[in-house]
Amino acid sequence: MTDFTATHFRFCVEAVTPLAFDDYTGSALRGAMVSALQRHFCPVQGQADEVHQAACPVCWLLTYEATAGDARRPYAIEPLLGRQRAFEPGQRFSFGITLYGHAVALFPYLVLAVTLMGREGVGKPTAASSPQGRPSRGRFSLCTIEEVNPLSGDRLPLMAEGGRVVDMPRRPVTEELVKRAAQRLERKIQTAGGRLGLRFLTPARIVDRGQLVRAPLFRPLFQRLLERVHELQATFGRGAEPPDWHTLRGLAERVTLVEDHTHWWDVKGHSQRLQREQNLGGYVGLARYQADTDVWRPLLPWLVWGMSTHVGKNAVKGSGWYTMVTGDR
Repeated sequence: MTDFTATHFRFCVEAVTPLAFDDYTGSALRGAMVSALQRHFCPVQGQADEVHQAACPVCWLLTYEATAGDARRPYAIEPLLGRQRAFEPGQRFSFGITLYGHAVALFPYLVLAVTLMGREGVGKPTAASSPQGRPSRGRFSLCTIEEVNPLSGDRLPLMAEGGRVVDMPRRPVTEELVKRAAQRLERKIQTAGGRLGLRFLTPARIVDRGQLVRAPLFRPLFQRLLERVHELQATFGRGAEPPDWHTLRGLAERVTLVEDHTHWWDVKGHSQRLQREQNLGGYVGLARYQADTDVWRPLLPWLVWGMSTHVGKNAVKGSGWYTMVTGDR
């Protein structure tokens, strides 16, 4: 058993000035959050230093590396969905941030960060966002905060409209909820003749054996997911046992891609850490897979966790976010 959790927060905001995003909003939201936290809570340059991280929760949240050279952050963005990327004053939009394991204790910093993001601006600089006519980023105000549990369906208000008091979260995704969801999903898959669909909401960028995978093949996807979920559990929870890598990879090889309704979204973003443009492209859309029930059973808990952790490159910016569907939906 592991005490690892994933706690999902949904922030509803309202544009104060004209506000516009590039095509992929995850990079802008993550960059604005990081900038706000660094600027107001810790301007120290060497934030990845272990000694400094031990004393500074903000730097631990932003720069913690689970293993040398392979960062596993204790949070992930859930970017805007849909096509709207420009907002006039008074228009609202929402986005999510998920905290993993004991990082949930830093939720108050997220509330402050989102408030500061709204004051300082986010998205593309536009002349319309500034009364002086100089290009500036659009500003917003924080309206409400909800804790959302995608497995139980709970939506818990943490900050009401016009409120100043923010409650602490208490409805995380837990191992027990994942187990129950996997059991329900198994029954639905049986009814659907062994078929399961994954709907990729944001680009899934999967690299396998050093090569970019441009189709939603199951084994490479599942292998990256298995590695990510296990490392998050081992780092930000307690009691996580190593998976049976060999057996699970063998089962994943037996899952067949039977319908591919995905397409490649060739999108780019900016990396503050690397100080350069970054490829974020990946496949989005629906892929359907088929396997026997005894194959699906051990894989399903990992797939359920993956809806909270995302999968593949740039997961912290919201890439590789998916939901699971059965039937014809």
